[in-house]
Amino acid sequence: MILGEKDSIVDNASTRAWFDQTATPKDQKEMKLMAGAYHELSKELKRVDFVERLLQFGSKVCPAGCKGFGADYDPKKVVIKQTGD
Repeated sequence: MILGEKDSIVDNASTRAWFDQTATPKDQKEMKLMAGAYHELSKELKRVDFVERLLQFGSKVCPAGCKGFGADYDPKKVVIKQTGD
């Protein structure tokens, strides 16, 4: 789970408490707080960090590749390019 530090829509403290209580094994879940970020993490200035974190987690929990992304998907070969808005 990734939360924006300055998110005013989702209460971070409540979300962290819920996350800690989930039955998911600790080695299969991660919590990340993006410093200075708000609610829409994919639209933040550091959105590349957000996407990289998602791909890293996907690689960890699906080391053989996640077929839901397509038969040829290899998370270790994804290149993220940031373009100007």
